Amino acid sequence: MGLLAFAAAGLFAISWNLPESKMAAQWYAVTPDASNPTDESLQVISSTPLPGTPTGTCVESSGKVCAVLLDLDGAPAPSTIKEAKDEGFNTDTKKHRPSN
Repeated sequence: MGLLAFAAAGLFAISWNLPESKMAAQWYAVTPDASNPTDESLQVISSTPLPGTPTGTCVESSGKVCAVLLDLDGAPAPSTIKEAKDEGFNTDTKKHRPSN
């Protein structure tokens, strides 16, 4: 009985000290303003992350922004690219659609 209590206490102590795992960066869809697509205050970020890396036409390195990789670490998604920058999030990794 005493050995069982000792083992349980040991497991509790070990699990108590495990470091919290950091959430991985996730891709978020971005909808730019139709009349002013380069204005970061009008580039709206989805509040829900994409299920993976952007696909389809949202894979280019230039054009109209369509997705941004954000490491929010549990924080709520900012509303726009400008807000993300103002809050100190790195917004350098983006995917784009070709400009027509």
